[in-house]
Amino acid sequence: MLTLFTRTCSLVPIKAYMRKLSLSKFKASYLYLKRAVIVFGIMLPFQNCGEFNALDSSQNSSVVAPSFFQCESNDSRTPEASALKRLNKFELKNTIEDILSTYLDESNTSAFMNQLSSYFDDIPNDHADEEMSHFDQSITSQHIDKQILLAERIAELIMGNTSYRDSIIGSCAQNTGDETCRDNFLSDFGKLVYRRPLSSDDLTWFRDVFTGRVESYENLIAALFSSPYFIYHYEVGESDISEDGKEIVSLGPYERASRISYLYLQSMPDAELFEAAANGSIMNNIGLRDQVNRLLSDEKVQSRLTHYLSEQLFKLEETPNYQTNIEAVNTMISSLSTTESLSNRREHMINEVYDFMNYIIWKKRGGFSDLMVSNAVFPRTPDLAEIYGTAVWSGSFNEQDIVRAPASERSGILTRAQLLFTGMRSTQPIIRGARIYNEYLCGELPVPADTGTPSGVVLEDDFSERETITAITQHPGSACIGCHEGVINPLGFPFEMFDSFGRYRSVEDVFHPESSVDKGKVLVTKQVNTNTSINLGDTISSSFNDAISVTEELASNERAVACFSLKLWDFAAKQPYKIGQNDCATTSLYQRLVETESIYEALASIPFQPEFFKRTIQ
Repeated sequence: MLTLFTRTCSLVPIKAYMRKLSLSKFKASYLYLKRAVIVFGIMLPFQNCGEFNALDSSQNSSVVAPSFFQCESNDSRTPEASALKRLNKFELKNTIEDILSTYLDESNTSAFMNQLSSYFDDIPNDHADEEMSHFDQSITSQHIDKQILLAERIAELIMGNTSYRDSIIGSCAQNTGDETCRDNFLSDFGKLVYRRPLSSDDLTWFRDVFTGRVESYENLIAALFSSPYFIYHYEVGESDISEDGKEIVSLGPYERASRISYLYLQSMPDAELFEAAANGSIMNNIGLRDQVNRLLSDEKVQSRLTHYLSEQLFKLEETPNYQTNIEAVNTMISSLSTTESLSNRREHMINEVYDFMNYIIWKKRGGFSDLMVSNAVFPRTPDLAEIYGTAVWSGSFNEQDIVRAPASERSGILTRAQLLFTGMRSTQPIIRGARIYNEYLCGELPVPADTGTPSGVVLEDDFSERETITAITQHPGSACIGCHEGVINPLGFPFEMFDSFGRYRSVEDVFHPESSVDKGKVLVTKQVNTNTSINLGDTISSSFNDAISVTEELASNERAVACFSLKLWDFAAKQPYKIGQNDCATTSLYQRLVETESIYEALASIPFQPEFFKRTIQ
């Protein structure tokens, strides 16, 4: 079995990762311990392994891609090398839940998962310094320790509950001498865990681990869930080819099934995908298209993809709560009529983004323009309806039941309460402007060397938010003025039409300083100024009256559409974009978005990009 690993990886020292193997659960077999040492020692070098090859189904298009992409007509469509990826926490939970649901009903699956919740919580969260959190492929001793404890706990729960045990293992759970039953369990359950049929080497090893003792099945289950074949998107490929001096491997049918499944479902392949892998139909375009169409019409897929894509695109986990230690915030809260649900508003705002994306992608089959300018809002609760100034949404996606805010007040994703909410006194126009430039135009702002207030700046207590930010960041001769006057502030100030709770406004209440005895009281009310102009050459050169005009510009902006296409590919490939890498894949997505005006169609085209089923060996 080690030949499989050492073909593309080199071993590294592992003694630091062997501190907590909970050997009491595996004392029945010295072989397991030996295997555990090998398995978890290999987990680190997996991150430096190779990559691979896909279906050749590139599409001709009359749409001219922007110069933002560097795709040549003779490009070989070879993907850049990247680390072999582990299951992130979202995928890990989904995969375990879906394995269990193959054997247990919904109620028992839910109960089982609830008993694992603290074990999932203990696994380090995925994070990234920038872009999407599932780019994080770090592995630490804590990851290994907690993964082993999770595997042990799954095994304990199955064997400790008669209903679980009989449903998952069957009659041989109490008859360890029934080798046929044991092998059937290994083949069926192991296929789900490994996401492919177990090889003869796998079966031989597990038979050796199986001692015939009472704890043997518990050992087998724990061994399966602590294997790198489970923890990693383990992809070896079926054939080696050479392109431009690079070694490329083409994914086999089960690996392709997993790639598709983790793109759309963020989980293991379902029964139909396994069947398509087994009969080989997933290897041709017709069979692949059948699977893509089937998956994207499934409500479970739509729900999971909507949630995870939204979380990654809009960084929903960073949504703040109210800062009730600030008196001005408490004064603003007191003006709300639905303060009883204050603690739930963060969840309500995040859920509204899910509903909005669900509507745009699946119900409306809308495009990037709809994402940017739709005034449909989805407040399921009175507190959010108050923020939007609308009625509560019924939950129906029938077009006549959709709640719409005034078109002069709401326009697309950037005017969602979740993206506007700061929970503090400040509206943070700098954050709003920088977000648009970085995340919607794929710009790159340098990290400021000094974030302090420049000398010579005079701030008055009655300054509006815009006046304060202008005085600090656009002070003549300061290091800040270039980025702020030219980029950040012109994109952020139009969103001053919303307060720090995300409510539309035409005037701004300026509060006494928090250091004043009158803190929490309104000092003065000022008219909001949302007019700006920006000149970014070929990217944007325009004047804006308010946030609506910004979103309308982005809706048709070539660079903004290209940036969104790039992020869709990043989401699928699970790696940060770099200029000059995989540009033909993102070009194809851009063309698909423009031609079809449908995010759905762009998502459906991803598995047909030649890079998607390739792995380049590093």
